Amino acid sequence: YLYEDFLALIHIIKSSERFISLEELAQQVGLSRYAIIRLFKANVGLTPHAFQINLKINQARAQLKQGISLVELAVNLGFSDQSHFHKAFKAHTGITPRQFQLAAAQ
Repeated sequence: YLYEDFLALIHIIKSSERFISLEELAQQVGLSRYAIIRLFKANVGLTPHAFQINLKINQARAQLKQGISLVELAVNLGFSDQSHFHKAFKAHTGITPRQFQLAAAQ
């Protein structure tokens, strides 16, 4: 049954445009925050927050290739501001969103 809970958590995260707190995930599926962290670590090797950031960065890559502005993209993906998005993107990819966008345009 735990794997079904994990799939439900993934669905909740993927269907949200914003970051979902651990507390909110716990309330929605009826598990403790610690059980959710263990489920994520066991199934994807990441915490729920790291999974959400990774998901958003992957979505950003696709949208950057389409030429969407960085400010619009940061807001659409649920980052608190462009700076937060910029730092997360660079930490995951090693380059800035703008560098990625310019490289993708070539």
